Amino acid sequence: MPAPLLTVIVPTKDRPDLLRRALESIAAQQFSGTIQTIVVDDGSALPQQWVTALPGLDLTYVRHEASRDLAGARNTGLRHATGTYVGYLDDDDVWLPQHAQLLVDALEAHPTARAAYSLAERWHQQLQQGTWVTVEAGVEHRHAQFDLDMVLLTNLTPVNTVVHERSLIDEVGGFDETLAVVEDWDLWIRLRARTEFVHVPEVTCAYTTRGATNMTQQRIREFWPAQARIFHRYRELAAEFSGLGDVQQSHLAKVIATMGPDDAAVAQERARIALGQPPSDASLHHDYGSPGRSGEPSAGADASTDTAGGVHARAGEEPLVSILIPTCDEVDLLRAAVESASNQTYANVEILISDDCSTDATRDLIDEASQADPRIRGWVNAAPVGRTENYRVLLRAARGEFVKYLDADDLLHADCVERLLAPLLRDERLVLATSKRQLIDLAGDALPDHAYSQAIAPSPRRMPGADLVNLCLRTLANWIGEPSAPLFRRAAVAATTMFEFGGRPFDASADLALWSSLLSRGDAWYEPDPLSSQRVHDAGDETSPAVVVEALTDLLAIIELGPQYGFLLESDDARLALTGLLGRVAATYGTLHADPAAAALLPATTRIAELLAATRADAREPDMPFYTTTVVVPVTDDLGAAIENITAISDGTPGTWFEVCFVDDAADPELANLLDNLEGDIQVVRHESRLGASASYASGIEHARGEHVVLLHPQAVVHPGWLPPLVGLLQAGHDVDAVLPLLRDAEAPDIRDVGSDDAVLAVAATRDLLHDTITRSPVTTIGDSAGHALHIARDALVAAGARVVVEPASRVEPLPTAYAPAPSTSVDAAISSRS
Repeated sequence: MPAPLLTVIVPTKDRPDLLRRALESIAAQQFSGTIQTIVVDDGSALPQQWVTALPGLDLTYVRHEASRDLAGARNTGLRHATGTYVGYLDDDDVWLPQHAQLLVDALEAHPTARAAYSLAERWHQQLQQGTWVTVEAGVEHRHAQFDLDMVLLTNLTPVNTVVHERSLIDEVGGFDETLAVVEDWDLWIRLRARTEFVHVPEVTCAYTTRGATNMTQQRIREFWPAQARIFHRYRELAAEFSGLGDVQQSHLAKVIATMGPDDAAVAQERARIALGQPPSDASLHHDYGSPGRSGEPSAGADASTDTAGGVHARAGEEPLVSILIPTCDEVDLLRAAVESASNQTYANVEILISDDCSTDATRDLIDEASQADPRIRGWVNAAPVGRTENYRVLLRAARGEFVKYLDADDLLHADCVERLLAPLLRDERLVLATSKRQLIDLAGDALPDHAYSQAIAPSPRRMPGADLVNLCLRTLANWIGEPSAPLFRRAAVAATTMFEFGGRPFDASADLALWSSLLSRGDAWYEPDPLSSQRVHDAGDETSPAVVVEALTDLLAIIELGPQYGFLLESDDARLALTGLLGRVAATYGTLHADPAAAALLPATTRIAELLAATRADAREPDMPFYTTTVVVPVTDDLGAAIENITAISDGTPGTWFEVCFVDDAADPELANLLDNLEGDIQVVRHESRLGASASYASGIEHARGEHVVLLHPQAVVHPGWLPPLVGLLQAGHDVDAVLPLLRDAEAPDIRDVGSDDAVLAVAATRDLLHDTITRSPVTTIGDSAGHALHIARDALVAAGARVVVEPASRVEPLPTAYAPAPSTSVDAAISSRS
């Protein structure tokens, strides 16, 4: 095969469908020469091996085990490139068929130019019913001249439009891997200082942007410090052009003007860090009096302006890390925590202890520790401020460029700070580093991992902030860790808003709100080795009903705010998070429904259902409501029973996340008229002639719009809060396929196998399981009773291998209470004895 004339470098990560489209556009090039395609897999979790089999391509596949971002991936591609010329194509973009020929022809026709660029069309896409749809297209970069003063001011062209001689990289170097954004602009400046660029005034490629303006704002927060760094790096070149420096500063000011005050402060501070300048607010450098004495921060410290800051290292010095220990009445555990902080292999730390008015010997311990180690300083708050505010007190006092919280009952492993700090020093795009946690008991002995304390990666790696937060929200678990786990940049957090996300304050889920806020501004580093120990003991107040409910409503708020900050942008991710949360909320409501705190969960179920509706890709009609559950009730001629049943369902099951499907099995005209006049989330299915309860349930299953279906006896009374536990148990997993509510006065453990003699007043399962097991099975009996039909349904599920259990938090009883069956009497016999 002849040597390639052109090499195209395609970085990719976890987007095989988009990658295929990009590679197909390369294979479709109308090019007279040979194209070498280098795909650089930047640490995908998904296999990409299929790309080697795509026809029509001379393809080289290179894989990074850990992500190095676009700059690192492109540099890997450049090292493998053998073509005379090099071009670039991101995996979500395309080259039009004439791209390669037009760019190479332009270079060969202009001997003084060693680089060429064309026009690109921007395809802006938005997520609509689970699919990305192009809603806007146009050409935005129309710079016909590639003069040096222009490129020193702004990025003139997208990376996909450029083709240049491969040898230029040997002369000026590759992409700067320390830049999170504008790494292509940085390279264009160095190339333009070496050679002319020839312009091809035709659209030859297209690039894709996705999402709403919030993503643009997130990029702006990253862009401003990078732009400031570019201007500083090439200031000597800019000095050759009169007035260019003033224009650059004007551009920076315009970018800052687009931000809110918090984002602007963070962006400016990040720019100072990038330029090696001192922090913006000298008042953050507090003095707490002589070393070795406990006492509150000085008045000057309390009055200081709350902006991102910290003591930054001078050239050749190690940066200061603030280890912050909040405590109250934990003196026995505090001693071990302070010792673990003092024994860090990374020496340049300050250790601050804020005692929130302990009644034990905490102050004596602070004095003792500070006398032994001058890096330790502590105080007792003038009055109790509470756990959350105590974290803020410490952050205001912190002088370090990096912050490491340590709860008084936890421990840091000796190399914790050193290992978490190292990647942040290498890469300014990282805002925090965290690790797996070791669980320990009160004695400090190791405990086995629980489901959410296991390592989430087999090796150390950089993780995009959105990916890590998405993982937490999809699984409803804080994989990032409690406050003792991460280390983060002080400049990225303001104490007054540190536990806010999207302008909303958080308490029960304060740590996850903080991590979400941080990771909306940058990425994370993850270490799979345990670098801290979390002590497991009685949770106390954390398990009170009010705190449990607050934690669930906090999770809903973070999920709902997420897309504004780049999280849960894919409908599948959002649906998984919301579905899991609904199951947890439902199960919690069923357990706590008698507690006043549970009232807050009822509007939460409604809001979750509304958000789930927006993720539903298979809606039969555009305005079709979304239901998680359908309750199927057959009705015949008992008007009084029907009214009492309808009232009980309405009173016992508030919310809009379920519907009731009444199956009119040839009921009398008065009852039929009642069903026609019911309002709310109700549908009525009619039989022209009486078919029996089994056929009625089968009809209800066929018409159900919920993902879960409950077959309810028409003469059963449901207790308040009966339905959420059934649905919650199905959604929570535990290998449960179908659930029966506990009968009034029955006894059962939390989950038990169903006995064959148990009475059945309701059966809950997924719509598909009930459809496959019952509707498609020859179990229906013409004219049978509801009790018989429910027994048959239960037995059919058991015979099919389904795990059928009783949920004790969900109770029903026969109608009326006076006719409750004796142990030896069937439910139907008791009900039919009504006069």
